Amino acid sequence: MKKKKLTLTSVLLMIGFVPLILSGIVICLITSGTVTGHLEDSVYDKLHVAADGLRQYYQYDIDAGNEIAYEHDYVDMLKSEDIEMTLFMGDTRFVTSALNDKGERNEGTQMDSAIWAKVQSGQDVSSSGVVIGGKKYFVYYLWYLLLYFLSEE
Repeated sequence: MKKKKLTLTSVLLMIGFVPLILSGIVICLITSGTVTGHLEDSVYDKLHVAADGLRQYYQYDIDAGNEIAYEHDYVDMLKSEDIEMTLFMGDTRFVTSALNDKGERNEGTQMDSAIWAKVQSGQDVSSSGVVIGGKKYFVYYLWYLLLYFLSEE
């Protein structure tokens, strides 16, 4: 059996290319994780702004003790931005732009019990992968009006 000798050129190429390839892979992994984190933060920021807008829209009626009108104009306003909005009464969806599998508004359904417990304790809640109406969403719930906002993943 013949042993193959490494030439100086192949040794130099291995010394140069192996670290280069490994560092490229490490840089790609770090960049991917950083970009993903920033994109998720951006989604939650966008959802928080939408949630606060809906809070402001209904704030006068809530403060005055008026009945909340059952209308969909405001909650449907951001559908073109892939944002679904829901106004909850307690843990029950009252007015929503989110549709279920049948294409009907997903009203009268309950919020996830673990999320409801956090919202009841006065926390804003953000999460990803929450299934609502058969679809996965990023969600943002505001505790002070018990609202939630969705953006499809």
